[in-house]
Amino acid sequence: MSILRGAFKGVRRCSNIPKGVSLKQEKQGWYTCWDVVYSVEGKGLAKGVAAPKEEVDDVMGTVKVFPWMAKLPESLVRRLDVAMQHLLPKGFQQGSVHKNYFRYVAWYTLAATAGSMVMVFSSQSMLYGAGLGAGAIPVAAALSWVLKDGIGQVGGVLFASLINKNFDADPKRWRLVAGTILDASSFLEGLIPFYPALFLPLAAVANTGKNISFLASSATRASIHMAFARHRNLADITAKAGSQTTVAASTGCALGAFISAFLGSSSELLLAALCVAATVHLTSLAMAIKWVPLHTLNLQRFELLTKEYLLSNRILDPTEVCAREVFIGPKGTHLVNGYTPITNVGPDIDAFLAETKEDVDVVTRELHTLKTCARGTQLLISTAATPYDVLRGIYVVVASQVPSPHPAANFDSFHHELKHHEWDVQHVFVERLAARVSVVSA
Repeated sequence: MSILRGAFKGVRRCSNIPKGVSLKQEKQGWYTCWDVVYSVEGKGLAKGVAAPKEEVDDVMGTVKVFPWMAKLPESLVRRLDVAMQHLLPKGFQQGSVHKNYFRYVAWYTLAATAGSMVMVFSSQSMLYGAGLGAGAIPVAAALSWVLKDGIGQVGGVLFASLINKNFDADPKRWRLVAGTILDASSFLEGLIPFYPALFLPLAAVANTGKNISFLASSATRASIHMAFARHRNLADITAKAGSQTTVAASTGCALGAFISAFLGSSSELLLAALCVAATVHLTSLAMAIKWVPLHTLNLQRFELLTKEYLLSNRILDPTEVCAREVFIGPKGTHLVNGYTPITNVGPDIDAFLAETKEDVDVVTRELHTLKTCARGTQLLISTAATPYDVLRGIYVVVASQVPSPHPAANFDSFHHELKHHEWDVQHVFVERLAARVSVVSA
């Protein structure tokens, strides 16, 4: 599929153009078809040695991954292939990344482009607001600008310390939360020209939101990239994600600047353009996250797996679960409050004791104890419990509410099948408060 680079070797005469071969002239006297190079020699054609097999395989693999490329001219296909080598992980044609990766990248690139446009519009609005609010005192504008950055950074650090390990438990939800906060912060910046006297409070709140968004986005990036890695190529995927973001951000900046030139200094039009770009950004981001096949277990994914196993006696793989996983919910309830599970793992000890009159007895053999109260089933975990014990406790709760028509269904078989289907059963994220108990007297 690619022109041979370098000198020809073993050239042989060819009296006729092979049937079905469509030749395209690359330069004087040289022609190419999909896999070999021809040169004009006298009245016939000389057939050159084909390009190296690995080079042909790479280009053919690219066309296999992106079938629409087969309809393009060969020269364009080769140029696109070269570009993709710089933007996609090495060996993507041979399966070095999950099959969902390409859909994720397509939507995420669109989201990054739109997000960059949002930043252009919001920055322009904020600059107009700073000029109006400062009047003839540029020092006041500069001081306000510095203060809003400082306040925003402090707010971001506090947020990261509060959320802690929840990023690993639900990276898809937090990635979308980060995008929502970014657009909401940009919207606040878009309002500054309408209220120039409130420049500092509006800008400080907006900058705090942006710092929170950047921290949340960075914290979830590793988990999302890990979901696509197939050949221990996390670093390569991360590096290429940086390249993709750079290209998308540059494109978004250019588009934003181009559109801004037509909008002029109209704050109303800037705010309208910002809202349109923000809508595209969030929609594309939600579509991108939908294709992330996480292999770690949180409460939602484990309860989905358990219910399916009890009802149909089969294990869903990460690709099937990502299609069923909810990260927005009706009216955004899951996005705001998180998933509402059947089981509350590691509840607040004081609240747990307040809702039961019985003494809590942690059974050392089972390593967990169950209590049913007004807020659902509470599951206390012993400090000595392993991930296996924690998952077993949740399985017992779900099994008590979802009777299985399959008598052979049991936790040991279920746990074994989870490992067989590439689920990570050693690092589980199911305890919201991580409140564990231990027996101090028998």
